Amino acid sequence: MDVAAVGGHAALLERVMREARAVFAVAALVSGGALLAAPPPVAIRSIELPSHAGAPPPSRYPPLLSPAEVVTVAIPARPAAGLVGSHPVAEQPDAQHIGRGHALPARVFTPGDWWPSADGGAVLGVRIDAPGAVGLRVSLARSQLPASASLRLFGRADTQAEAISGAEIAGATAAGVYWSPPVAGDSITLEILLPPGVSAPAKLRLPRLSHLARWPWATDDPDLDRPARCAKPLPASQDLTVLARATVRLLVTDPDGASRVCTGVLLNSTPPTFTPYLLTAAHCVSTPAQAASLAIGWLTASGVVSAPGAAALRYTLPHTDTSLLRLRQPPPTGVVLAGWSTLPVSGDTPLITLHRPRGQPNRYARGALIESIHCAEVDLCEADAEPRSTHLLRIDWATGCTAAGSSGAGLYDASGRLVGVLSGGYRPFGPADFGEFATTYRRGRLWRWLGPPPP
Repeated sequence: MDVAAVGGHAALLERVMREARAVFAVAALVSGGALLAAPPPVAIRSIELPSHAGAPPPSRYPPLLSPAEVVTVAIPARPAAGLVGSHPVAEQPDAQHIGRGHALPARVFTPGDWWPSADGGAVLGVRIDAPGAVGLRVSLARSQLPASASLRLFGRADTQAEAISGAEIAGATAAGVYWSPPVAGDSITLEILLPPGVSAPAKLRLPRLSHLARWPWATDDPDLDRPARCAKPLPASQDLTVLARATVRLLVTDPDGASRVCTGVLLNSTPPTFTPYLLTAAHCVSTPAQAASLAIGWLTASGVVSAPGAAALRYTLPHTDTSLLRLRQPPPTGVVLAGWSTLPVSGDTPLITLHRPRGQPNRYARGALIESIHCAEVDLCEADAEPRSTHLLRIDWATGCTAAGSSGAGLYDASGRLVGVLSGGYRPFGPADFGEFATTYRRGRLWRWLGPPPP
């Protein structure tokens, strides 16, 4: 595999593209009553995010308040049973569910709960204790904080925390709710800072908590179920190591606080703009609120880095179970933007997927296409599905498998270009269905973001 090459054999690629253009020149689809010409096939390479396009290391700050100055909110212990698992959909594993939401006690914070800060502003400290939690996320209503405010989050043993701006909180949500980055442990402390001259809100509520029974960035899980045990660690391959840095863990939290982990893939564009586009399964992220809730575990050249990953939803297609997002913040330096292809996939094409089963480190599986199927065969269709289209690629594995938490993983051809997105697989070791990227690209007119513009 050569992830830095556009084609392999240039003459063969040019002939395939020339023949495909001839087919697409007479092909058309009806969408919303308009006749739209299908674009010619495209194949672009992977590229490492350069240092000037990556996010700088964040600054970290110590807490401003003593424990005695922090308001404590305690919630009852929650049993771990029922917090973790995959929601069965027919025989297909879903995202890996690792936590549930709970309403916090109806405590309203008023200006009397705020303390003066050394710079003449004000600070509010709130600690939430949730016995039995492995990690916690807390929600804030968007309209409650001014853009000039900032938020710091501390776990029980943390001595420093990053600052999140009020503007970032407001911009991260389309549903009126902001979900904090996860904090490890059974206690989370929030410090909300206001600059001088800004009055404390008359009322501030923390509506819900997401109680995590598994840590989303864990590097090992002793309780892997049987399907996940067949997932193979990455072999010593430079090509796969590069693609692994385009593969990320996603933590998604619904407005009610239910949390799950999935896999996602960063995509390159043509010409390269280094805009952070992310592809994942629609059953992981299909609404603006879910996109806004993202936290991401990045694999960089120097290791795993976790960070808020709030995104804007650009397009979702139920027929292929695929969503395209645009991250609101640049990724850290050292990640890779994966190449992709809309060229046809044949049965003799070697294929590979890199995925994060149950939120684990990168695993892989190798196989081949055994069937191209319509969305009606797996109950993914909506009313506007074309009756003669291919929506999913069914892959039979020769090595490895996928499992819950793998959803949204990329399927790559022999040149390391993405051709599909994992929708689901058949337990325990059977084939898996990937949304065909070429169909999503065509139906969603993804060239609007990924390029190239149609001729």
